Amino acid sequence: MRHQEYIFQVEVVKRLSKAGIPCFSVPNHLLKNGVAEGKREISAGLRKGAPDLIAGINGKSLWLELKTDTGHQSPEQKAFQQISGKFGATYVV
Repeated sequence: MRHQEYIFQVEVVKRLSKAGIPCFSVPNHLLKNGVAEGKREISAGLRKGAPDLIAGINGKSLWLELKTDTGHQSPEQKAFQQISGKFGATYVV
């Protein structure tokens, strides 16, 4: 994860937590840290393009893909956005 994206994600997590909104991160960075680790995590369910955070509010799930002003979604992230409705989720970039 790029440094600016990391700082942004930490701030979002702090603000959600302060508001009493539970959230958890998806460790997408593990897919970039080495072939063996990536294969292990993929076999356990990690998917390229998964959103950065999953949050729950009012009985609904929010899939949050966090981007800086210069960031953009990868094709895999766009695919996750397309299927989010099948899970009853709201996808937010």
